[in-house]
Amino acid sequence: MYCQRCGHLLYQRGEGALPPGVSIDPVSVRAYPQPYAAHLLGRVGLITAENWDTGENYKAQGYSMDDSVGQSGVEYAFESYLKGTPR
Repeated sequence: MYCQRCGHLLYQRGEGALPPGVSIDPVSVRAYPQPYAAHLLGRVGLITAENWDTGENYKAQGYSMDDSVGQSGVEYAFESYLKGTPR
């Protein structure tokens, strides 16, 4: 588990129990190591109310309301490929 603010490793799987009051919620992340071509790659964001069951109809595609989806650029154009599959 990494701290998003400082980037330090706080906990590594297999080290035993988590500290009291700490829980881990897995979140998928699309990470691009280089900041180049951001205007082409686009951006991701939370599903909007109008796209939940109308518009893109993410509800019918199996998304949950708190999922991030491609909003523009390559992220939007290839959302069906980039979203991955649950394990």
